[in-house]
Amino acid sequence: MKRTIWALSICALYFSTPAIAQSGYKLSNKISLNGNGKWDYLQADKKSNRLFVSHFDRVHVVDLETEKEIGTIKNLSGVHGIALAPEFNEGFISNGANNTVTVFNYKTLDSITTIKLSTEKPDAILYDKSSKKIWAFCGKSNNAAVIDPATNQQTSTVAIGEAPEFAVSDKKGLIYNNLEEGNAIAVIDVAAQKTLRTFPLEKGSAPTGLALDKEGGLLFSACAETNKLSVVDIATGKTITALPISSHVDAVAFDSEQKMIFCSGGDGITTIIKQLSKDKYTVLERLKTPAGAKTMALDSKTHKIYFSTADYVAGSKNIKPGSFKVLVYKI
Repeated sequence: MKRTIWALSICALYFSTPAIAQSGYKLSNKISLNGNGKWDYLQADKKSNRLFVSHFDRVHVVDLETEKEIGTIKNLSGVHGIALAPEFNEGFISNGANNTVTVFNYKTLDSITTIKLSTEKPDAILYDKSSKKIWAFCGKSNNAAVIDPATNQQTSTVAIGEAPEFAVSDKKGLIYNNLEEGNAIAVIDVAAQKTLRTFPLEKGSAPTGLALDKEGGLLFSACAETNKLSVVDIATGKTITALPISSHVDAVAFDSEQKMIFCSGGDGITTIIKQLSKDKYTVLERLKTPAGAKTMALDSKTHKIYFSTADYVAGSKNIKPGSFKVLVYKI
C-alpha cells in the first residue's frame, strides 16, 4: 500500500443511487494510540486475539477483547505489513524505508533480528503455511523476497510483475498478488517459486486490496483508479462483475459467514457489499468513515472491523500530532 495518506473531503455525490439496505455496522470504540506519521496494514489474529497496527516507526498491538494497547514494537522504518507465523513463534514486519524485515517474538513481542533484503521497498507480507515461508512483496523491484522463518534468512527472490501489492494465500500452494501497475492479479506457485500466469483486470485499474473467497473460488480485487471492486473467478481468471466502490480504496475484506465484502476508501466511505451468489451482489451500505480511513482489518470471529486513521489540520494535508487512532465498528 504505497499510496500516500492525505486529507480528503467526503464526496456526497459519489453515488447517485440510494443504498438498498443497511449493514447494521456502527462505530463502537475509538482506540487512541501514540506516535505520529503514516499508517498502512492492520492484521487481526484470531489465535492470539490481538490486532497488529502498522504506524510509521512502530507496530501497536491491541488486545481484541479489551480493545486496549498491550504492547508496541518500536525502532521500525516506514512500516507497511505484518505477517504472523505462530508455529515458529515469530512475526515479521516489512520496513519499506530501509529494505528490511524485522522479526519479533510472537508471544512476548520482543524484537529478535532484522533481515536485510536484496529487494527494494517491501510492502505486503504474508506467511504461507503450505511452503512454511514468509513472502515479502517489493513494489519497487517488482519481485518478492522469500524468507525461511526457521533461519530468519532470505533464501530466494521471485519475479512477480509490475508493482506487487496486497497478496493472499490459498494455503494449498498458490498465492494471489495484485499488480498495481500491471493491472492484473499474479498467480504464484509457492513450491516452484514462480508466477504461473496473470488474471487481467481493467486497464488503468490499479488494484490494491485483495481478498479471497476460498469456498466460492473467487478473488475480490479493489481497484483504486477505477473505483470498482472486481470479482474474479479463480477457475477461469475472468472478471465476473465489477461493483462501484468509493475512491482511494486500499483494503478489502471478506466475511465468509456474513457473506459481506468491505472496501475501505480514503475519501471517507467504506462500501459494504452483500454476496447473494457467486455472480450476484448488492451494495448494502456506503458507511461513512473518517477521511483517510483507507486501511482496515476484519475480525472474522466477532465480525468487527477496524480502521486506522488520524485527524487532519483544517484545510491541509497535515496530520495533527498525537491524533492517531483505531476505530472499531460492529453490528
